[in-house]
Amino acid sequence: MEPRRGDKLPLISWRDLFRRLAGLDAVGVVFALVTVFMALTTAAWVSRHAAPPEWDPAVYLRFSLASFKALAHFDLAAFARSYVASMWGIKAPLVTLLPFPGYFLFGTSFHIALYSFVPLWAVFNYAFYYLVWRLTSLRSVTLLAVVVADTMPLMFGLSRQYFVEFPLAVLVVVWLAWWWHAVRCSRWRCVVGVGVLSGLGLLLKVTFPIYVALPAVVMAWQSRRSSTWLMGRGFAVLFLAIAIASTWYGPNFSTAMDFAFSTSYGTIASDFSLGPVFSPSTIVAYWLQVLHQGISGYYGLIGVITLLFWLPRFSSVRTSRPHGRAMMVLVAWIAAPLLVFTFGVNKEIRYILPALPALAALLALLLDDVAGKKFGVFSVAVGMLGVAAYVGVSFWPRLFPPALPVSALDWRAQRYSFAPDPTRWPIPELHALLESDRQRRGVAAPVTALVLASTPAFNLYTLNYYAELASPRHIEYLEILSQDEQYANQLLQAAAYVIVKSGDDVGSTAFNPFGVALREKIRHDDSLFTFMAELFLPDGSVAAVYRRR
Repeated sequence: MEPRRGDKLPLISWRDLFRRLAGLDAVGVVFALVTVFMALTTAAWVSRHAAPPEWDPAVYLRFSLASFKALAHFDLAAFARSYVASMWGIKAPLVTLLPFPGYFLFGTSFHIALYSFVPLWAVFNYAFYYLVWRLTSLRSVTLLAVVVADTMPLMFGLSRQYFVEFPLAVLVVVWLAWWWHAVRCSRWRCVVGVGVLSGLGLLLKVTFPIYVALPAVVMAWQSRRSSTWLMGRGFAVLFLAIAIASTWYGPNFSTAMDFAFSTSYGTIASDFSLGPVFSPSTIVAYWLQVLHQGISGYYGLIGVITLLFWLPRFSSVRTSRPHGRAMMVLVAWIAAPLLVFTFGVNKEIRYILPALPALAALLALLLDDVAGKKFGVFSVAVGMLGVAAYVGVSFWPRLFPPALPVSALDWRAQRYSFAPDPTRWPIPELHALLESDRQRRGVAAPVTALVLASTPAFNLYTLNYYAELASPRHIEYLEILSQDEQYANQLLQAAAYVIVKSGDDVGSTAFNPFGVALREKIRHDDSLFTFMAELFLPDGSVAAVYRRR
């Protein structure tokens, strides 16, 4: 029996939680098993992964540690300063606070930070289940939507790497579930919840409104509330969101907006471009990237076949039916982000993640319309194959060698979904070597070390993160991001140490423009720096350390 709709319907009914999701029927058992399975396999993946964090995750974790140290010493003033200055004032800081409970309980390690994402699977699955169930009133369809969303490569891939997009996807789903209830609730506490979530969303990422604005408008329209009532609630939500978000955006608004524009349409965005924005080839290339690395070719193929069978039935699907009304919300959910990122310069695939659950729900709805009474059989087949492929990609990638035709479906989305990498890099030893030399020579802190390489596992951000772990910190790692050769030489003159990586893989020239030239200069001109030590790296190269004479 469905809970009664109306103003008194709670957003989360504990009675329904235990009765429907804790095992008193088949759907509840499967839902609970899927949720536990995703959490445990994510934790297992993290425990087997030893490679260091790459660029963005290392930045988040470095600032996370800096803020935590202030809070751990109960220095609220220092914590406030760290919070405001977090991410250099260019990226919202909430993601840096997520590992704090784990840090307090288990210590400040890289793996503890990654484990902090594991409980988010329960939050995501329950909120997404609630939302799709409320939209469709079909629990079997809702369950399939959860399974498909969980096993999309971009979803599970980013759940075990410290990027902001997975927590953002979770918060988007929670926000939409809460909003669905808020527009049907006469109590102001419902609106307060939406306002708080909106503020937190902005503190996760400035693009948060892109994912929720359009589906929120559709759900408000479907609620049949008066425009005056909706506007009053809308202004309340906006006021609360601005009040919460201004704790960081207040002092950083101009800097954050400049960076957001630069990463979307400016100079930074050009480094992640696929070509001219309005070129058909660029658009197709981006959509194929979303298909292969985001959704998976497998679900894409199932979706296309299902859509072909569904289109002749389109005229019979009226917006007054649950399916039609739900599809309006889901299409609105995916439409705005897809348009924004399709016609943006930056084609980084991560940004589309918070909209992908909508595609999972759409696939489940279309399959239900097409399969009819056989939906149960089809949903079990789709779900089991999806879970099997998820396990294969995550732990047994040899099941999908490049020679197999199944690779054309690209279940192995190499950028973010892959098997754990057990390779350990000697970055802590490198930092300890420099710190020991600094102390032995009596060099006053802080000192700078110039890094002439920028690869995923070996770059200044990763080195600075491990330097933050080795508290107290006395060494700041720098790299040459400017194309100005004079500025590059100034950094070289000011550095106490220079770290050179051998081999051809020293990173993109966009992020390391003078790395190769300066490396050769230091090797052949010992007037400024002298060789100190070298460490062998797992990729077969050597990290040579030079210190100032």
